[in-house]
Amino acid sequence: MSNLTIQKRLTLGFAILTSLTLSIGAIGLISTNAINIETKHLIEKEMPGTVLMLQIKNNITWGYAYVERHIRTPDADGMADIANRYDILYKANQELYKQYTTMISDAEDKALFDKLNASAARYGDIRIKLFDISTNKSKAEAIDYINTTLLPEYRTYRAILDEYVDFNIKRSKDRGESVAMSASGANYSITVALIAALAIAFTACTIITRKITAALKKAISTIDEGAAQVAAASSQVASASNMLAEGASEQAASLEETSSSLEEMSSMTAGNAQSAAQAKELADQMRSAADQSADQMRQMQLAMDAIKTSSAGISQIIKTIDEIAFQTNILALNAAVEAARAGEAGAGFAIVAEEVRNLAQRSANSAKETSVKIEGAVKSSEQGVQLSAKVAGSLDTIVVKAREMNHLVSEIASATQEQDRGISQLTLAVSEMDKVTQSNASNAEETASASEELNAHADTLAETVGDLVALVEKSQRRSRQAMLGEGRQLIGLGEPIMQERRPLAANRPEKATLPARQKQRTLAFNSTSKNGFKH
Repeated sequence: MSNLTIQKRLTLGFAILTSLTLSIGAIGLISTNAINIETKHLIEKEMPGTVLMLQIKNNITWGYAYVERHIRTPDADGMADIANRYDILYKANQELYKQYTTMISDAEDKALFDKLNASAARYGDIRIKLFDISTNKSKAEAIDYINTTLLPEYRTYRAILDEYVDFNIKRSKDRGESVAMSASGANYSITVALIAALAIAFTACTIITRKITAALKKAISTIDEGAAQVAAASSQVASASNMLAEGASEQAASLEETSSSLEEMSSMTAGNAQSAAQAKELADQMRSAADQSADQMRQMQLAMDAIKTSSAGISQIIKTIDEIAFQTNILALNAAVEAARAGEAGAGFAIVAEEVRNLAQRSANSAKETSVKIEGAVKSSEQGVQLSAKVAGSLDTIVVKAREMNHLVSEIASATQEQDRGISQLTLAVSEMDKVTQSNASNAEETASASEELNAHADTLAETVGDLVALVEKSQRRSRQAMLGEGRQLIGLGEPIMQERRPLAANRPEKATLPARQKQRTLAFNSTSKNGFKH
């Protein structure tokens, strides 16, 4: 279990508890199922069987009463009514027998049912013969037949029924006792299982808790040691950082020379800005001219659209004229035919002539509309030509402005060359700055060595923290606090080490100032920078 995480250990404990719960549930379920089966037998077989046998016994008692009433009844109608009632009672008993056959569960029950069924058959045959004697012969003979034959069979039939009822009652009692024993056994089994589950759960929880506590103590102890080592390495990194700061001051001197070069570049940039302003003004003029050209082009487009619309109208009108002309020809033909048929009676010709006249009027109107549309199209075309001329003039203006813009761009290029020379001087200054940067790099190497040591301790600390986080994920982060030494605050999981800062120069006196050759290189750089740039 020592290699398991807290999650796995808790999962194991939960699995144990779940297994115990399932075991108790299974025991309870098995016991309850056994009780359910016994109870189902009691409810569906034993108790209904007892009730059915009692109903059959009661019906037989009523049947015997009907037999005696049949003998005492003198008239035929009364005897027929009693016989009908007996038949109803007999059919009810047959239905009860049929129901009971579905409840027979063992051989003893089947033997008793066969014995009862045989006695019932014999009693039924005797009863039928008795009703025949009572109806067709003398009552005295019927009474004698009852005393000698039917009554003994009736008593035998009742005795078998009583035995069957006692059998069902006994079986019901036995089943009830079985249910009670099953319930008692279930209670005992569940109680024992519950006690065992509690004992196992308590033992498992105790073991898992102790293992988790031991792992946490070990991880936290390792974190404390790693934190102390990280603190020591941090002080060395701070000393090296001080040396880097002194190198940065040397870089500041080179930056002053760089600033003077940037001033010259700034004056050149100002001249470029003036040229750029003039270029912008010309560009605005070109844009204005282009906007005018765009407006004129839109007007020309509208004119062209009007021409298109007029052309469409002309096409439709010409189509209408064609249709009218076609119909006029048809009507003229019809008029000729009607005139030929009518002779002097030209009523049909008059109607056709009227239609021809109407069509002629429509043709005239369409011709007028066509003329108007054509004139409008001609005017739109003329307007389009004028606008096209204006667009051409605007485009000429744009070309002239573009030439002027090209001249200004040439001037900007010349100024850019001057800027390039200034940037070259700036590059020289940057190269001198690089020398100082190389000096800083030597100090950075020592910083890197200290950082490697710091990283090694940090890696160890990170691994330990990772193990602790893996064990205590989403749990309380601050599990232990301890003093790491004089001048440091309490250290817990994730808390920084606060240590008294010692003087850097005292820690590393040999690195408090730059080496002599580095100072000479810096002075040479300053002299070259001041004499090399033009101000």
